Amino acid sequence: MGKISTLILLLTAIPSIMAVAQDGESSEKNFRGELSNFLHPRVSNLSSIYVTKDLESGDLVPRTLSIGMISFNKGGMLEFNAGYYLTRNCLYELDVALRPAPNIKLKAGIQKLPNLMEANTNLALHPFIGFSQQVSYLGAYRDLSGMNSRGRDCGISIEGSFFPRDNFSAIKLIAGLYNGAGLQFADIDDKKDFAGRFQFQPSQELVLVAGALVGHYSPLHEDGTLGPPLVKQRFSAGLQYDRKRLFYRLECIYGLTDRLRSAGLSSYGGMTLNEANTIALKLDAFKRDLGDKASVTTLAGVACVHRFGQVVSVRGQYEHQFNSDPVLAGRDILSLSIMLSFSAQL
Repeated sequence: MGKISTLILLLTAIPSIMAVAQDGESSEKNFRGELSNFLHPRVSNLSSIYVTKDLESGDLVPRTLSIGMISFNKGGMLEFNAGYYLTRNCLYELDVALRPAPNIKLKAGIQKLPNLMEANTNLALHPFIGFSQQVSYLGAYRDLSGMNSRGRDCGISIEGSFFPRDNFSAIKLIAGLYNGAGLQFADIDDKKDFAGRFQFQPSQELVLVAGALVGHYSPLHEDGTLGPPLVKQRFSAGLQYDRKRLFYRLECIYGLTDRLRSAGLSSYGGMTLNEANTIALKLDAFKRDLGDKASVTTLAGVACVHRFGQVVSVRGQYEHQFNSDPVLAGRDILSLSIMLSFSAQL
């Protein structure tokens, strides 16, 4: 990862070079502003407790998730973000970003892979339904490549917003080059992954998204070593629609993992009844092997969320799992989750 590391160092040094080029008074004002923001960072935390019960077997599966984030000078010329999985004892995010212009951002470090729409949405925005199967299997959560990278990798990216409207931009582009080994894994070769997303927003309510990831992965062996690079490709397209209290999301994803071709479609929508209550319906189908008719798994569900103020929310969700394989029986799954999230300026 030597080349990317060098680029990260160069990107980090750019603000200092720019400051030297400015006149003394301007540099002093900028320094005071940057120092003030760095002394008063924004701290946030997202913690969730999930309890899932299989109604057929009676098994209870508890899960916990806690993410701590700290951001310095967020929204300014220079940004720094760091995040940590408190419950999994691993780094979640570590990046530095520079805005050479108001609509352009350069970023280096551990960051989200911008190839899928749903995977790039903050977890705090998905309290009412949860991630889909195709995002889980093709978006690097329980990825078919064998790496659980939480949809993140180390690399560099550029993001741009164009044709501004009243409170949104009609076009957003983001593209990056990543080491391809996944979060928490060192790069072992000179192969890199390209990932990018194109977003077109013709109106306040409608957003259209297309994304792709083209690269390689190294399979993880039982002894913890990585094997030789294999082909990994992901292509996606989707939309989101929000109008007053109604919301709807649709995303289709195709993936090639070595020689395994997979695809899926997720759809969910609902209504915000009031400030405290939201209901949502979910339908997503995933075909693990496009050459095998019996490899389709479909989930249909309904969820209800109740919020207690700005920090605590509770979600109850029921799902039924359909399997195209006649040997596998369907499953009824009931889950309850409690989510606590906050963000504060120190």
